[in-house]
Amino acid sequence: MITLNTIGFLFEGKFFGIHFSQYRNILISLLPFFPFYYFGLKGYLTDEKVLKLFILMLPISILSFYINRNNILENQMVDDENVVTNKAYLFVALLPYVFLISKRKIFAIFSFLVLIFFIIQSAKRGALISAVMGAIIFIYYQFSTIDPKKRFQGYIFSFIAFILILKFSLDLYQSNEYLVNRMSKIEDGGSGRDIIYSNLWNNWYESNHILNYLFGFGFVSTIHYSGTGHLAHNDWLELLTNFGLLGLFVYLSIFLSMIEMILGKGMKKKYKLILICIFLISLVQTIISMYYTSPTTIFSAILLGYICSQYIKSKYS
Repeated sequence: MITLNTIGFLFEGKFFGIHFSQYRNILISLLPFFPFYYFGLKGYLTDEKVLKLFILMLPISILSFYINRNNILENQMVDDENVVTNKAYLFVALLPYVFLISKRKIFAIFSFLVLIFFIIQSAKRGALISAVMGAIIFIYYQFSTIDPKKRFQGYIFSFIAFILILKFSLDLYQSNEYLVNRMSKIEDGGSGRDIIYSNLWNNWYESNHILNYLFGFGFVSTIHYSGTGHLAHNDWLELLTNFGLLGLFVYLSIFLSMIEMILGKGMKKKYKLILICIFLISLVQTIISMYYTSPTTIFSAILLGYICSQYIKSKYS
């Protein structure tokens, strides 16, 4: 993915504006995978050290949320507190880290609820849908890691915790009328996404040129063919337009590799569930938003690098 986009960026020859910012975002999101994979493979990283990153980033993310929210309100010069902020995806990216809190269930549940709170407050529909995927895996993880010696107490505690999480999330969601209204309009075109998707697909499908089918129209060419001057807001259409079937194949190979690891043997259940969580969240995000070009993906890449290193160590140890 990095090589493909680097070649596309250099070949396009536009080292400024949206082309530069898009390429920069791709490097920010994907490059951190490699050092964390390497250090995890060498044994320099542990669950506790990775978890410290989560503990450090959570208050920073909360502060970033309020700063961004206030900036939006100031720029709009309105008193209405109902705003949409992309900082929601920062909290979504941090969701899989909660699985590393295995010894303190109360702290894990509290951290999870904090993340859900800010995802709902961000009023981002795509982020909320992604969070639901993570929530399902998290609840399953809590039930599946109950100590066999304390199974009865564990099931009672987990069931109560599940009810509290569900009630808290539903009450918070229903109290946010702005988000409820936005979710009810999700079939109305998704903020013009239906037009963008249709234009990009028709442009590629009707191009009638083998080179366009195989290699697309060039880096960030979506802004020329979306009909609105925007990016695709869908990774698959973004890659199909920019790099054709080659781009889709490269991206698909990443997800197929994740499936291979999930189905593989030897990896700890905790790591496998984290990987499933990352897979589901990222897959949803690729379809209804942006994943590989979003700077918040850096935290997914970091955790994915660490999980991959543990998979390799368990496979060849």
